[in-house]
Amino acid sequence: MTGTGWRDGAVVATRAVHVDPASAGIQVYDGATSAEVRLDGQGLLRSADGGPGLPVAGQRAVRADLAAGTLQLGASSGYSGYTVPPGAYLREAWVQGYPFAELFENFDIRWDAARVEPVVVTLRMTVSGRIDGNGGDNGRVNAVNAFLGLGNIDPRDPLSPLWSTETGVDGTVLTLTGSPVNSQCNAALGICDSFVNVYAALDLRSRALAGGDVGWGSGAAFAASFNARLALDSSAGVTLLRNDNLGQPLPNWAWVNAAPVPEPAAWLLMLAGLGAVAARAGRCRRAAPHG
Repeated sequence: MTGTGWRDGAVVATRAVHVDPASAGIQVYDGATSAEVRLDGQGLLRSADGGPGLPVAGQRAVRADLAAGTLQLGASSGYSGYTVPPGAYLREAWVQGYPFAELFENFDIRWDAARVEPVVVTLRMTVSGRIDGNGGDNGRVNAVNAFLGLGNIDPRDPLSPLWSTETGVDGTVLTLTGSPVNSQCNAALGICDSFVNVYAALDLRSRALAGGDVGWGSGAAFAASFNARLALDSSAGVTLLRNDNLGQPLPNWAWVNAAPVPEPAAWLLMLAGLGAVAARAGRCRRAAPHG
């Protein structure tokens, strides 16, 4: 078993721990924006009679990039199994593990105290990927799960999967939206503010088939590869602010307020403005002298 970890692209110290199933974790603080872990497992399945043996291998890899607002998860596992003659005594081996990629960030929310429209914050996760070899021949089915959380916005448990697939998807969009539960206004400054805690994660789990038994000698290799992209938007006229631990403003990530959707009132103002420009252009053309 070998493992490697990266923090903002630089390799970090890792140690090999032989456990079953294989696992690894890395927590990133102190201003780092990305973390990645990869585990590779190799083994040789030998028969009781001293035969040549059958190789088995697999890998688990996760990456979380806060600056890009992306998550990645990959996993694969080979399988080896055979029956020792003359009886039905079988030996089998495969590589398993529990990959889990997550990220979280906190934001302040600010708007004009005279605002009458609701303050709405929306978190979107776009997921793509596929699982191959998930036919259930080995008695288990693998699934990739997605998690989303908006603290102070949406009351659901962020550690409960919002979505899951045992096959694959291409650009599925998951959404959480709502208004701040707790907020306060300052009449002297003319502003109101609140906060939101953003959480997102991908993980790989497996479940036993209905029978609950793994059929002897019926294992199958599998592979999974998934990625997710985040977008955090607020309603028009509402600002999302990222601060450091001392409350000092920091530049926002590119996925925050990347493409805010105008509210209906804003659309009407835009259309009215475009209409006025078009009318003025028409008048100017009619007033222009002919040579």
